[in-house]
Amino acid sequence: MTFFIITGIFLLFLIPVAALWQSAPYEPYTQVVRSEPQAPLPQTILDSCETAVSNNQPPCNPFLAPSVWSISHSSSYAQGSAFAPGPISDDSFLAEHIDLGGIPVTINFSARYADGGIVAWTTPVGVLGTIVKIDHTSFAIIDNYNPQLREENPSEAGSLSISGAYTLVDSNNHFIVGRSRTLEKYGDSVEGDRFSPIALLGRFDLPAEAFCNDDDFIVGMTMSYDGHLIIISEQGVLTAVSKNFETETAVSIHSLPLNDCISPEIDIVSNNIAIDENGGIFVATSQEVIRVNWSGVALIEAWRARYEAGSGTTSSLRLGPGSGSTPSLMGTDQDDDKFVVITDGQALMHLVLLWRDEIPDDWTPISPNSDRRIACQFPITFGDSETTQTLSEQSVLVNGYATVHVNNQLQQEPRLWQAFPSALRTLVAAGAGGRPNLAPQGIERIDWNPETRQCETVWANSDMSIPNGIPTMSVESNLIYGIGQREGVWGLEAIDFETGASAFFVESRQKRCSFTAVRQIEPRELRFFSAVRLANNPRGCENAFFAATEVGPDGSIYTGTLLGVSKFSTAEKR
Repeated sequence: MTFFIITGIFLLFLIPVAALWQSAPYEPYTQVVRSEPQAPLPQTILDSCETAVSNNQPPCNPFLAPSVWSISHSSSYAQGSAFAPGPISDDSFLAEHIDLGGIPVTINFSARYADGGIVAWTTPVGVLGTIVKIDHTSFAIIDNYNPQLREENPSEAGSLSISGAYTLVDSNNHFIVGRSRTLEKYGDSVEGDRFSPIALLGRFDLPAEAFCNDDDFIVGMTMSYDGHLIIISEQGVLTAVSKNFETETAVSIHSLPLNDCISPEIDIVSNNIAIDENGGIFVATSQEVIRVNWSGVALIEAWRARYEAGSGTTSSLRLGPGSGSTPSLMGTDQDDDKFVVITDGQALMHLVLLWRDEIPDDWTPISPNSDRRIACQFPITFGDSETTQTLSEQSVLVNGYATVHVNNQLQQEPRLWQAFPSALRTLVAAGAGGRPNLAPQGIERIDWNPETRQCETVWANSDMSIPNGIPTMSVESNLIYGIGQREGVWGLEAIDFETGASAFFVESRQKRCSFTAVRQIEPRELRFFSAVRLANNPRGCENAFFAATEVGPDGSIYTGTLLGVSKFSTAEKR
């Protein structure tokens, strides 16, 4: 059956694919060339970690690089909010794009170097484990590190799974990746010289105790407030290891399985984790939300609560039952109500808030069948009161008591897709997000009201389409940003945080996909599939494809795309 499906697709798309392939000459990776030779610079971090909390800002983590976006989801709280200014409607915009042979889900920024420059680090999800360093100012690749070409005995840690999607830059300006069952650390080959080639600084294979079995692998990673990497595996094993892991030994690593690893039914983790300044670690499995406390020497389970997981069969975009979101932490001031925030897996998705510390003594469960820890279970309809199905595979954007959600539920799914294998079906569905007749529509803001102790819709915009990218916001600019589509044209969508109205839309740069990136894809079997998708939607290289939209330095917006990185910046700041 699979052979006939692939053959049919090939015959259907052969002519447009061939035409596109011939129209795009091969272009190798570019590399930044200095305008003037510079002496090696000392490693100098000009910015510092400000511990004062203002405007709902989470406590600064001193072991992360002091930059606008040093870790996935912006901070250890995983709120997705940025406290730096973003672009506003009267700015003059410049849209740019870099081709890469994969999907860079996260982009992390370094601290400022002594010359004032900033580096963006990323690793496109793929089998090669490629590391890319980009100069923020010129938006050109400084270096592209392919372990298969640079190393005599390269690691086999590359993976087509989500492993490697969640990364960070630490306080030493080192880029850290958890891939497969291995931790990797990269930096400048000349210390403090951001234009120097990438150097592998350390690689550490985690011991067997960090995994349930031989098929388990790293999914998520965050940084604790005492300088430990906290790692979660797909099958629910938490591990704490020093950020200086190259000096670690297996006996100094702390692991805690959250599942019975010999059980035939294991709850899966498919997203990242969050941590607070007190060592509270929050994990969302396919059935439960779990808090584990890190004491500095031990991982101790504190509580777990079940939520409505659903069946995971309502959409091809569903990666499985349960939540599609990384837990986000709500409540930063001492007197705030404090929650861990997810979306659940019901056919009609709900926002779920769970008390993250002690449950108030006077708290009454929201229903007889709900866990008492659940403070809010609120339906997300995106303004359509008649809808019975909504979906988001994105983390919840949190600012203060406000949450923002984007709809990933396609308007319809062609029956032909049901004949595809599930993994291919997910790729096809994600690629279809740019087709106006199929693209999801809707964005909604829902707030926790501490007076009524309930969640309430503040606004919903049913016309907005942010099909599959993770949204962000600039607290200073009071705007939400996401990679949206209008009539099949991808671009930067900005939404007023107070009203939900569109503030502006900036069209992405590429009018037609370059096949430079397609030729770089590994394994090669996926190149044909990508060519088919791009022939069907020539602008498809600007598809956010589950990547995070991020507020970058100097008021710019960065996003990973299907096969590259795009940047939207104001011309006067270039």
